[in-house]
Amino acid sequence: MKLHSTSTFAIIATALCMLCSCASNNRHPNRQLINKADNGNMTAQYKVAEAYLALAEEYYRMAADNGYEPAKVRLQTSFHEPKEKCYEDSTLVKQVTTNAENGDTYSQLTLGDMYYYGDSVTQDYDTAMLWYERAASHGSAEACNKLGLCLYLGLGSHKSQQDAAYWFEKGAQLGHADACYNYAVCLQKGAGTKQNKRAAISYLKKAAELGHLRAKKMLENQ
Repeated sequence: MKLHSTSTFAIIATALCMLCSCASNNRHPNRQLINKADNGNMTAQYKVAEAYLALAEEYYRMAADNGYEPAKVRLQTSFHEPKEKCYEDSTLVKQVTTNAENGDTYSQLTLGDMYYYGDSVTQDYDTAMLWYERAASHGSAEACNKLGLCLYLGLGSHKSQQDAAYWFEKGAQLGHADACYNYAVCLQKGAGTKQNKRAAISYLKKAAELGHLRAKKMLENQ
């Protein structure tokens, strides 16, 4: 039986919606600040990042308080939550693994991250890629991009630009900004796929529309 509840899923969904939203309220940066950040103001970029980081931590903590194991991992790895406030590592890994094996996509992604970074487990890129692929196959755009990066860089035992381009494209089709950018680079270089500069521009534009700053800069230099 999975440990998370419907209410926990609602918390995660709310967090993602709020993080993607640009609506102004007392916890979000206002539109003027966001516009400054998008136009290259470094101070504004920092303030926007800090605001959303604080909001992310708040909702991860809410999910963790409701017993959602991946949220506990995120608090520990991304927000330096003391380990004594989380389950002991062996229990944490066991619970996340159980959820992942039961088909929970976010747990699969989280377990991939744990093996990628060597958090609470021995670092193992091949195992990370295995879990990224499972999450990607279940529709996780972030997992598609991370798997693509592992394949592109040859971090595990398998290196393939062709496979990397395949997963970047999958992530891009799911609307992941980094995947759009990475697939555009593949198309531009002809890395793992047929070179197509027109298509590369199209994916750069898509990445830029999703807020990818490097894509915006590349478009400006075209």
